[in-house]
Amino acid sequence: MNTFYGVSAPLGSGKTTAALDYSRQQAMAGQKIVIAQPSINLIKQSMEQFREHWPNVPVQAIHSECGSVGNVGKALADHTRASSSGEVLFITHSALTQCPYWDRRSEWHLIIDEAPQVFFSSEITLPATYKILLPALDIVPSNIRYSHLKRGKASLLEEIAVNKD
Repeated sequence: MNTFYGVSAPLGSGKTTAALDYSRQQAMAGQKIVIAQPSINLIKQSMEQFREHWPNVPVQAIHSECGSVGNVGKALADHTRASSSGEVLFITHSALTQCPYWDRRSEWHLIIDEAPQVFFSSEITLPATYKILLPALDIVPSNIRYSHLKRGKASLLEEIAVNKD
């Protein structure tokens, strides 16, 4: 089971600093923490701050500007496979979304620093055909304003896709 926590606070209130301190505590207790940040520059800044405050805590960054990293996804997979003790690992949001494999995923705790960029969003209007399509979809409420559509009865969708008429 996954548990998600969120922190909402004004810009400059110390959210990143608190995340670094929490990560340090967890790494010292033997936990593996990954911190995903939006840019390599922010990772460099956070790494510098981390090493300055806690030089004895294992910390590493994997991103495209790391000298020995060719393929970031492969480097992440290799690192997570080899990791055996408490540490803090910094990666970019982009690396997080593009990494197809994460060895022993359940052993890692993820902190996402700053809200990730939305990759795809679309609103669709079905003025004339919604009566045909809607019975084949299930509507799942997301919040007070929006819902998500997901596939309902597969055979009905296939029948609509064939479109004999």
